[in-house]
Amino acid sequence: MNKNTITKNILEDCGFLKIDQLEDNIFYIREFLSEEELSIINNLIDKIDKDSWAILNKDHHESWHNKFYDHNNNNVNSLIRKKISMIINNFPELKVMGFNRILRQLPGNNMDPHVDEIDDQANGAIREYAMVLYINDNYSGGELSFLNLNIKIKPEKGSLMIFKTGPKYLHQVQTVLGNNPRYCFPAFVFSSWVDN
Repeated sequence: MNKNTITKNILEDCGFLKIDQLEDNIFYIREFLSEEELSIINNLIDKIDKDSWAILNKDHHESWHNKFYDHNNNNVNSLIRKKISMIINNFPELKVMGFNRILRQLPGNNMDPHVDEIDDQANGAIREYAMVLYINDNYSGGELSFLNLNIKIKPEKGSLMIFKTGPKYLHQVQTVLGNNPRYCFPAFVFSSWVDN
């Protein structure tokens, strides 16, 4: 086993007890955030002006409906960092990037099948895992599907998904239905990172 491999035992040793291992290298941690912690995050989201949500980068265009908001709220950053560090501190060579970007998917939005690439940048950054922290579950649809593994799940609010990168973990987000948006914080775990 690679020294940077996250296991269910390691997650349990961190104090997370409601863990489902859905497949090799796919972990679903329920109640990762408490109701109080979710309330802090929801208060932040409620204050974001609708015009502040933007496309991710120049590779996307306005027809790409999933929108992001980069926040710098110290209370939110602190509570997420504290929880994530319980896991990542077990792996001195790993670095987490993300959790300061909120993804909003309105009803009618989805995310097409894609692979979170292992080699993230030409400068040598290597993504080992994706992490997604789910803020709400009061929407219909919006399930996370791993197409090669016949896994489909609608994560509960406050839960964290951790899964390996690469073609085996091809995934998509089903169309969000109903009247409410879907909010989450995506992040990536790197074993090699070059800050440019």
